[in-house]
Amino acid sequence: MANKKQGKVNVPILAMGLVVTLGLVAVLGSGFGKDPHRLEVDALEGKAAPRFFLEDLDGQPHSLADSIGKEWVVINFWSTWCGPCKMEHPELLKAAELWPDVKWVGMVYQDDPVKIRRYLQMKGAAYPHLVDPSGAISVDYGVTGVPETFFINPQGVVVKKFAEPIGLGQIAAVFRDNGGPAMKPR
Repeated sequence: MANKKQGKVNVPILAMGLVVTLGLVAVLGSGFGKDPHRLEVDALEGKAAPRFFLEDLDGQPHSLADSIGKEWVVINFWSTWCGPCKMEHPELLKAAELWPDVKWVGMVYQDDPVKIRRYLQMKGAAYPHLVDPSGAISVDYGVTGVPETFFINPQGVVVKKFAEPIGLGQIAAVFRDNGGPAMKPR
C-alpha cells in the first residue's frame, strides 16, 4: 500500500514557517541603511545627570550632588589601556588649568587602581579620579567604551557628551554654546 500523505503539503507548518521567515526579514531589513558603528551618543543630553557617590584613588568621597547648584562638572571616563585616552589626557590637564571653576572628574573605567596611580604619577593629575568598582556608574551613564566625556551644567543637566577623545577647542565650544564659564586668561 502506498502512503496517501506523501506529496501533500502541511499547510499549518508552511504558514508558520512563512510567518517566522517574514518576521526575521522585517527585523533584519530594518537595519539596512544604518551605520552599525554609529551609536546614539546623546541619549543623556538634556536630562538630569545620574548621581553618584564614589571614592577617589586616595579614598576621599565625591558626590555629584555636592556640585549641583554650584558649578559645572566634566566627567571623563577613561582607562590606562585606552590609546585615545592617553592622547586626550594632556588636553584635559590643560583644560583643568584654563577652567579652574569647573569640577573636573576622571572616572576609572574597567581598570586597576594601581595602574591608574602609576599612570597619573608619570603623566600628571589635576583633578580627582574616582573608582567605580562595580561599573554601575558607567552603566548609568550609558558608557560603551572609552574615552567618553560628559558636560554637566550647574543645574545637574547633561548638556553634551563626547564619545571620542576631546580637545581644548571642543571644550571651549561646549562652554561658549551653553553659557558655561569663561576661560581663565593666559
